[in-house]
Amino acid sequence: MSLRNNKKKNKNLPKAGKKEKRSFVDILRDDDFSEYVNFLRSPWKTFFFNFLRGTGFGLGTILGTAIVLTILLYIFSLFTDTPFLGDWFRSIIVNLKK
Repeated sequence: MSLRNNKKKNKNLPKAGKKEKRSFVDILRDDDFSEYVNFLRSPWKTFFFNFLRGTGFGLGTILGTAIVLTILLYIFSLFTDTPFLGDWFRSIIVNLKK
């Protein structure tokens, strides 16, 4: 693709209004960005935040797995009387309850 084609495509794009344009300097002066930089400069804040995030992620994973396995175990218990799959489901339930 040549540069000429790119220039033609860019001419057809609508121009953004003055309110929509923000320079990089304005973004750096923004309060949220400076707060983020201060957060990254403090190793204890970063460590504590990442520790809480990891703890929450681990707890959520364990609880989610327990809920999904409980639901699957209940669904398997409904099919223990079926002719072909019943023995297989029954063996799964017995092995999981051990």
